[in-house]
Amino acid sequence: MEKSFECACCLTELTKDEICYYNHSDDTKTWIQSVLCWDTISELLSTKFHQYMHDLYHSKCKKTLGGMLEKGPPIWFKDTALPVPEGSHIVAFKLGNREIMAIYDGAVQGLEHEKLWNHVRTTIANRIAIMTPAEATGDQSDE
Repeated sequence: MEKSFECACCLTELTKDEICYYNHSDDTKTWIQSVLCWDTISELLSTKFHQYMHDLYHSKCKKTLGGMLEKGPPIWFKDTALPVPEGSHIVAFKLGNREIMAIYDGAVQGLEHEKLWNHVRTTIANRIAIMTPAEATGDQSDE
């Protein structure tokens, strides 16, 4: 009897051919079985950076903005369901014979990332400076 797997996020049962793997920057040769299905990973790769940028301009919560400032604009896929060693990041995903880089859609690296970081710091400082006391204590995001 073949063991069945299901995605920890959407609870979809996966066949052996649908199981996704990932590796990380400390060991790019070893592939680790993911507890998330490719549809979930793909959705997060497509949306997480854009959500960060949306929240940068729309969150009215000082704590949320402070957390964004602490983490910075994301580049590499990150999710607690896919653990990696401290200081490491997921590099790629593997589905069948396909390898997909684990970089968020819209994310930038190098000099562009430094420019974005500077923009994020300035934007968050400006947003916090004009917050009302009520806004500073709770998230009142405009959707």
